[in-house]
Amino acid sequence: MLLEDNQFVRESLHDRVLPLEKRLEIEVAGGYKAQVSMKLPPDYNPNKIKAYPMLVYVYGGPGSQLVNDRFRIGWGDYLASKRGIIYTSIDGRGSGYAGDGILHALNRALGTGEVDDQISVTA
Repeated sequence: MLLEDNQFVRESLHDRVLPLEKRLEIEVAGGYKAQVSMKLPPDYNPNKIKAYPMLVYVYGGPGSQLVNDRFRIGWGDYLASKRGIIYTSIDGRGSGYAGDGILHALNRALGTGEVDDQISVTA
């Protein structure tokens, strides 16, 4: 049973230039894997990586999740598609929905591991 086919949304976005999204899984300290989402400019050329500035959206609140399959268009999409900026979100230690190990990795150590994960992923 089809509840919604989103035809209106499809038609509204048909002529719009949207960023490309690249998903990565990068190993961080403790053997955990950080989930990474990169919104890339539509004209992205991997051979000219130094030509693109990168902005990292930093939020590592306990149990939070930035990298997911939810459809949304926001500030990061604008920056990537209109300003040529790579907009990156990182779910490191302390993130939710990836198992108890990564969720509780920062128990009594908030402000340490999640910062290290952001740095190691972007280094």
